[in-house]
Amino acid sequence: MENLINKIQDLITEHRLDRKDRRRTTHHKKMYLMSYLRRYDVKLKYIAKMFNTDHSSVINSINKYKELKSFNDELLSNDIKDIESEIENTFKKVEFSIVYDIKNAVSRHDWEQVRTRLEESMYVELNHIQID
Repeated sequence: MENLINKIQDLITEHRLDRKDRRRTTHHKKMYLMSYLRRYDVKLKYIAKMFNTDHSSVINSINKYKELKSFNDELLSNDIKDIESEIENTFKKVEFSIVYDIKNAVSRHDWEQVRTRLEESMYVELNHIQID
């Protein structure tokens, strides 16, 4: 996890994502990285600190990213392509246990995390099942 955070911190510095910038490409990259960090249960306040913003902006960015992804926004896909490939090439996909997550889910956030991980095929137990 520490390697992931360090890599993302390097990307933030390299692409100057910790500064205020209203360009669409910059905002899309921020949304992607915030969402990526949140997927791995990084705290909102920590993400906000990394991007030099507040936690409510992080929540808003993550929700907007999910919305754009659900519409298969082509501009978003093009804008994050370079950062996405850099992260995916550096880190192999992390897999989680659905049994563990369901046993320990107590809050709404936990259940949303389970749903997200299901949608993204991040569970070890389900990767071997083929649906015809």
